[in-house]
Amino acid sequence: MYSRVQFFFAVILLVSSSVAFSQEPQIQLSTPKQLYFEGVKNYQSKDYKKASESFRMAFEKAPMNRSILFNWGLSEYQLGHIGMAAAAWRRTLSMDPDFGAARRALNFISPKISAANAGEKSFFETFRSIVLQNVTGMQIGLLGLLLFIVTGWTWLSYFGKHRRALIEQKSFPSFPVFSVIYVALLALTLFTGVGKIYDFFQPRATIVTTSASVFSGPNDKSPTLFEISEGFEVILRRRTQGWSQVASPGGLSGWVKQESLFQTSGFHRW
Repeated sequence: MYSRVQFFFAVILLVSSSVAFSQEPQIQLSTPKQLYFEGVKNYQSKDYKKASESFRMAFEKAPMNRSILFNWGLSEYQLGHIGMAAAAWRRTLSMDPDFGAARRALNFISPKISAANAGEKSFFETFRSIVLQNVTGMQIGLLGLLLFIVTGWTWLSYFGKHRRALIEQKSFPSFPVFSVIYVALLALTLFTGVGKIYDFFQPRATIVTTSASVFSGPNDKSPTLFEISEGFEVILRRRTQGWSQVASPGGLSGWVKQESLFQTSGFHRW
């Protein structure tokens, strides 16, 4: 089983390295590219610590490069840093939900991430995990535009036939069942779009340290409410003097040291 897992990650790395910068035209500087391939070389030599450092520096230069993030996650996984690996892959998927290798990798390590103190998931969190995380805003927008055009055309066609039948005193056209279905689909798409926008304004981060204490206030002297394990995803509320107020998807909230977090989705509050 272990050898198959190694082979799985090795193949992913090689495939990603072959297309990394050919698919990222916005990267114009050579430094991120050099750091990236240095990381690939170190990874293939099984020097995962150096590989992780190279990918980290490349990420700082090119934070929107998905392949850098993905391979940084691979290096962190090999070092046993489940939290940082999950954070890198979640951020990759927040930029590109269709990045299949990152999704498979995240699904692979998900059983190792503790859900203790998560609380009960709300409807929105369930909807987000099933739908919102698997589509982009562009996809929702294009689908909404297509449905709007089709819906408008079918209803205009129906009312045109209805008006002609009224003028010519003929039987009215049959009820537009498909037009109603299109309206329902359009409403669902609009709901999904609103949910996507709302989710964007709810930035999230992943716990990247082995564990993190959640305090009632932004200082070490405040009472500890509970502990969060590495890899757990939280919602970011606000930040002050090296501390971040976070909330679990289930609603539990408190303060965590900023050094324990890596933002993975949504707009940047800081």
